[in-house]
Amino acid sequence: MEVNLVSVENAAHIGRLSDYVENLSKNNFVSIIFCSGGGPNVSPFSSKERIVGTNPFAFGMPISKNRSFTVDFSTAQVAEGKVNIALQKNKKLFTKAIVKKNGDFSNKPIDLYNGGSLNTFGGHKGSSFMLVNEILGGLLVSNNNSFKKNYIDGNNCFIISFKKKLLNSKINILNQFLKLEKKIKNSKRIKNSKKILLPGDIEKNNFIKAKKNGIYYDNKFIKKLNKLAYTKLGFEKENLINENK
Repeated sequence: MEVNLVSVENAAHIGRLSDYVENLSKNNFVSIIFCSGGGPNVSPFSSKERIVGTNPFAFGMPISKNRSFTVDFSTAQVAEGKVNIALQKNKKLFTKAIVKKNGDFSNKPIDLYNGGSLNTFGGHKGSSFMLVNEILGGLLVSNNNSFKKNYIDGNNCFIISFKKKLLNSKINILNQFLKLEKKIKNSKRIKNSKKILLPGDIEKNNFIKAKKNGIYYDNKFIKKLNKLAYTKLGFEKENLINENK
């Protein structure tokens, strides 16, 4: 099929959306994913109540045979996983992405778990986009939605994909993309910015480093995972992850 519309209902954690759009790009598909669910842990603008999930969005497009352009982000200002990591490391967030219980904004991770919520990105515009995800990726495909009292945690998704060849075949997409990329990266930077990056650049750089040096895991997390596996899930000690000393 050259054009596909697919819905996913009441899945468990869907994982990284970028994996799906990158796979589709390799097969010469342009793709968009609207996803709802998780939480509720996000407050729409300008509420202070937990009503929806982090509702991620992804877009993927093949640029050339060996290159694709990928966008994958949470419509919350910061994904809850990153807040949790900052909490474990006893660090503040880089921005006030949390709405405290009293309605004030905060960059302290603990405030999320003391009755607070996550703020959407981009003010009222970002909140509007988050609601598009909630509608397309949630309300239109499932009765199980995070704002309902009987919500069961999970993900709903709506996926649109179509073959790149259906676009204007006379346009050299790679050539145009490279010109755009060069224009952006050679432009003047804002204050305190060391480098101009496009979506996916950080992940690509981290992947290259990980292939060379291995993947770094914080030992505190390893110990917590082992404790959870041993005390709650019944794992035998010989099956636990080796902890660094």
